[in-house]
Amino acid sequence: MDPVSQLASAGTFRALKEPLAFLRALELLFAIFAFATCGGYSGGLRLSVDCANKTESDLSIDVAFAYPFRLHQVTFEVPTCEGKERQKVSLIGDSSSSAEFFVTVAVFAFLYSLAATVVYIFFQNKYRENNRGPLIDFIVTVVFSFLWLVGSSAWAKGLSDVKVATDPKEVLLLMSACKQPSNKCTAVHSPVMSSLNTSVITSRERPEAHIRRTIHCIVLSLCSSCPPLSNKFPRVKQGRSRGPCGLPSTRYLPAFPSRHHIPDSGSHSHQVVSNFINIS
Repeated sequence: MDPVSQLASAGTFRALKEPLAFLRALELLFAIFAFATCGGYSGGLRLSVDCANKTESDLSIDVAFAYPFRLHQVTFEVPTCEGKERQKVSLIGDSSSSAEFFVTVAVFAFLYSLAATVVYIFFQNKYRENNRGPLIDFIVTVVFSFLWLVGSSAWAKGLSDVKVATDPKEVLLLMSACKQPSNKCTAVHSPVMSSLNTSVITSRERPEAHIRRTIHCIVLSLCSSCPPLSNKFPRVKQGRSRGPCGLPSTRYLPAFPSRHHIPDSGSHSHQVVSNFINIS
């Protein structure tokens, strides 16, 4: 039997059914969508300038741009409708800082989510031996949550600026020929921004619900062996079970006295009637 079959038969991949590993796998997919749709984007628009003198017209002016959206470096030539002279025009804006920061965070989030998922599946016992693994996981998750929130917010603003700068109506205003009423300037087609919109949508889904649930599950693993919060009502450790996140949790017997007391034979002591409470 090959190693993969042995791991599957031993129930190693059962961890993916638990929220901790399952949510990590979802975060992995969200990160892939985020940096792939943004970092691999390339688009363009086409303009048309119909001069009063038809020989000077240019009905197919292509303007191409791509990641990292240094639009001020995108230049193209258009007719001035004043002889053979042509005007060199460049787009306005630079959204490279927000786009590159967003893609960098997404790539590192992908790598960490992949490594964490592998640990959850193949090294689950070592992960739960002590609190060091869950504590490191918790700290890194909080850091990535903050960076992801900042990066997605910055990129959302950057995408808004890119849409304005590449709007054909705004680009036509940069041409001197289009300011003359005798010339006709039109937009043949606009850039397609659907993939960039997808990157913003996936980035806003990740930190809200998935990160919060992941942090909750990691905290449960950290507190699976926590001592009682107060010595006023001591608790007696009764054993371990599996909590709602698939993590081991400790059951305690709280020493709260009940209203009904059962006298013990030969003494005046009473038996406390209590219930098991799962602290997780």
